[in-house]
Amino acid sequence: MELLPEGRAVLTGPRYPEPFAGLRDIHLAGQRHHLHIDLEKLTSAVYAVSPCVCYGYRPAFEVRFTDDLESGSFAFSLAVREPYRGDRANRDALVPYFRRMLDHHARFPGVTTFRADAAGAGSPAGWGDAYACLLEARGTPVRSMPEELPSHETLSLAVRALLREGANA
Repeated sequence: MELLPEGRAVLTGPRYPEPFAGLRDIHLAGQRHHLHIDLEKLTSAVYAVSPCVCYGYRPAFEVRFTDDLESGSFAFSLAVREPYRGDRANRDALVPYFRRMLDHHARFPGVTTFRADAAGAGSPAGWGDAYACLLEARGTPVRSMPEELPSHETLSLAVRALLREGANA
């Protein structure tokens, strides 16, 4: 199921006693109903970049919440809503996505990971834009793309290097 709220979503703080102490409410702006999520059952946040049919098999940018990193399955995910403007990446959306990933990993290194997967990817063009946004999020703007477009492997290696660097800082 995919929810597409038009406004912001707000996660509440603790509201319930045991045995529901891990439950939080997610309120969607303009909606009468809310969702429940049990944070005590989720142990990891995986920042994932992978091809998506919605974007013509260009990468989608998600944060997947899971209790089992090994299986690759996840309880739910949040995605960047408009990662593209026409044929190019929406820098205003993707640079903050990568900044947030780097910040979350710096503050919560034991639970924040990254995964890039190109299985089923069509054009490599989206990976180059994602790589440029990652570099900009790190404070290294890209003036021009290299002749050979970066692939999902390039993006994955760059993120992993930044995460190791942040862990050693």
